Amino acid sequence: MKLKMSILMLAISGLLLDGCGKKDTPPGSMPDTVGIHNIYELNKEEGSLDSHAGEESSSVLELDFNSYVEVPSATLGITNPVYSRIKKKKSGGYILFYQNGQIGSNIYYSNSADLKTWSGGKTVFQETAITSSQGADSRRYSSADAVVLTNGDILAVTSFRANKAYRYSPETNGIMIRRSKDNGFTWAPEQVIYTGTNWEPYILELPSGELHCYFTDTDPVYSNSGTSMVVSGDGGNTWSPSGTSNNYKVIRQYKYLNQGRRIYTDQMPVVRMLNDGKTLAGFMEARLETNNQPDGTSYYMMSLVYGEDNWQHLSGDQVGPTDRQSNLFRGAGGYLAQFRSGETVISCNINNLFSMKVGDNKARNFNHKSWATEWYQPFSGTGYWGSLEVDGTHSIVGTMHKSGTIMIGRFILNHRINAPQKNITVDGDIGDWTHTDALFIGSQGPTQATFRSAVDAQNLYLLVERRDNYVATGDNIDLYFHNNEGNSLNDNSLKITIGPTGIVSCAKWNSSSWEATSASFLTIANQVSGVVDDGSADNGYLSEIKIPLSTLQASGNYFRFNAVMVDGKTTDTFTFADTGKPDTWMLIKK
Repeated sequence: MKLKMSILMLAISGLLLDGCGKKDTPPGSMPDTVGIHNIYELNKEEGSLDSHAGEESSSVLELDFNSYVEVPSATLGITNPVYSRIKKKKSGGYILFYQNGQIGSNIYYSNSADLKTWSGGKTVFQETAITSSQGADSRRYSSADAVVLTNGDILAVTSFRANKAYRYSPETNGIMIRRSKDNGFTWAPEQVIYTGTNWEPYILELPSGELHCYFTDTDPVYSNSGTSMVVSGDGGNTWSPSGTSNNYKVIRQYKYLNQGRRIYTDQMPVVRMLNDGKTLAGFMEARLETNNQPDGTSYYMMSLVYGEDNWQHLSGDQVGPTDRQSNLFRGAGGYLAQFRSGETVISCNINNLFSMKVGDNKARNFNHKSWATEWYQPFSGTGYWGSLEVDGTHSIVGTMHKSGTIMIGRFILNHRINAPQKNITVDGDIGDWTHTDALFIGSQGPTQATFRSAVDAQNLYLLVERRDNYVATGDNIDLYFHNNEGNSLNDNSLKITIGPTGIVSCAKWNSSSWEATSASFLTIANQVSGVVDDGSADNGYLSEIKIPLSTLQASGNYFRFNAVMVDGKTTDTFTFADTGKPDTWMLIKK
């Protein structure tokens, strides 16, 4: 078949470069008459619960470079913002909670409509003068979190303590909540929901409406901990059990005896109800000591636990739950989330880096890899105590402290996409691409690309949309295709390099290397929103490509696909993808 190329150049006026190199003008600053989509305009099909169960090993997260922000202390109103917890409001926008310093005394919050611009920090829990068993004292607050209820109310929850009497008088310590009914702009008075020494409360709303408040149940004298909870059946108005240090002990592992006392751990809990509607999964740290003795050096390990309903309530010397994966790897400050499609995500601090892993819909297997490998660590800054918040079917927000700032980024879920049966005309008009199932690259710089696929009886189609503020010769994308037969490249593996004006090169794998071949069997149509190499602001380009299925010799229902995008000196590809290992590429299902 003769190569067909339809190059439609749509010139638009723009700002000239001042000197050499790429401009900082973002894509979309000039009118886009081509209609190049960004990733947030795609992936609109909600899909069924656990739609990707069994395929999660190929699912990865990709930072949206353009979403990343470091919120400065000047905005947040304190010098050392830590313990960041971010929540998406039911009516739109976000709210961020944090404290000043590792121990904390006040809890602050900030609101944002877009994750980029944040309001000045305000106090939600304020240090207060009190009288305790130690005389004049102060009530201080630390380790806050929040939950957005089904009705839209926001419950902010925090641990409080008497500064001087903390170790001596558990009745002066506890957990408080405050409720906002207007998206976090005003707050009802403080409400004590638990009395007793604790840290790191976390609230979960079950599908029934019941609320669980999990927390680190602490004996500060003997460094004893474990996870306990109190429960509300009326939306947080009342909680049980009541009384000082009276709670339901639900998660703990035994460490050793200290002065005749049994010492436990399992702390800083985060618990989610999984998509099956019955399994509770918890992710938490354990504080352990070398030689398993109280005078040993402390270190932290991460564990996963599983249960149903309200867990088994532990008493006496009991430990539990029995269904658990204990002390899997060194880390601290864990968080857990789940996408509608099934993928679970854990985050924690490993060597002071915000670290994430994608797991299966049961939160048991994570990337089917060793715990020592393939942690996604997208933030260059170091810190501790991060969190996660799913904010769409294909996006999740991550945040963590960095000295003097809070880092925030949105991550796109790349997982198996479908290539539906379509009648695609390769002409540069993408009106027949009505489905929005898409993959995304865009973690290394402002230039980003999305990829969609379709099939008919004879052909595989690919739509590439590249958003680029300055389209230049050499702005290429390497596209890799594999028939999913085995984990190695084979004679049917295909590499196509495209640029703003169409196909740059084509190659097939020949035993040990890529061998150039004619591209005459391909059909491509390009459109550029802008003018190549003219120095003015552009929006990018798109390519429609038709590939005969016979070229790939794909007899099964899946293809493997990879892409490497070049933008000046920057290259970008899917997270963990290796061009020589098709089993690390993305899945396309026909």
